[in-house]
Amino acid sequence: MVKPSDILKDAIKAVPAVKYALGVTGIVAAIAIVASFQIDLRIALFGTIITLILMVILVLFANLSQKTTIFHRPAIVFTWFSLIMLMATTICLFTSVFFKLPLNLSDFFRPDPVIPEYQEKVVNIFERDWKELKSRFSNRDRSPGDIVYVQTHGITVADNFMAVPDNRLNLSRTIIKYQYAGYSYIMIAILEPIPNLKKKYARKAIFCCNKALTVFNTLKNNGENGNLNAQNQAQEFINDLTFERCKTILAWAYAILVDLKCEELSNVKQAIFDIHEKNPRYNYDYPPWTNEELIKVWPTLKDELENR
Repeated sequence: MVKPSDILKDAIKAVPAVKYALGVTGIVAAIAIVASFQIDLRIALFGTIITLILMVILVLFANLSQKTTIFHRPAIVFTWFSLIMLMATTICLFTSVFFKLPLNLSDFFRPDPVIPEYQEKVVNIFERDWKELKSRFSNRDRSPGDIVYVQTHGITVADNFMAVPDNRLNLSRTIIKYQYAGYSYIMIAILEPIPNLKKKYARKAIFCCNKALTVFNTLKNNGENGNLNAQNQAQEFINDLTFERCKTILAWAYAILVDLKCEELSNVKQAIFDIHEKNPRYNYDYPPWTNEELIKVWPTLKDELENR
């Protein structure tokens, strides 16, 4: 039986140029192997180019000690180039990791603890549970059923947010977690008739919103230090009025504590003034003085803001 390989050998003897068909066959075989591994052909192409470059480097190094070859001078030049690049890269990497210059790579060698399952859990709580809670709370014709719903489900929603570990979330999801847990707690506190429970949930809202603002500032700092992803995420939270929302919740929570003789009115005023200085329009688009707790402890709020 005649083998294909024998036919190819006979063809090469008759026409020597046919031997290049072996090279073509090898390339086709390599493509078939790459396709069988389900590797992106673009990656395979890029890898092939890198392989060819490395092959040239090997030829240069192989001829480095042979002064008589035409590759000796290019090998010397490449050796010095490699040495300088290695030193420069090492110095830049060292300063980036330990001193955050020229790039912030302080977290480069830390394992990534973020788990998508937890990321998605925070989003699900927000989309499925928190929005319904906010809808019931914001209802202008709030029924007794709405009040009971907020008081019972609000605790569950807030606790579900808080049950998600921080070390399994990235910074943006951590901000969402604390921001809306704080919002849940303040809704409960506003509707809670028992003073001790009212105080408890107001303090929890304060803790959550302060935490959200701290993480928000960390995200902004990362963006300012050259992290483009952090920069984009921080801008999204700025557009979403995260700072103003958290400060408003803080003002409401402090107002509850002022009414219960647990805080000074100055804390309420500082939170509102912080909002006014950062975004004066916020006070007119989402007037905080419509909150009953604020009106109770600071009836002249609107006038004082207009006179600033």
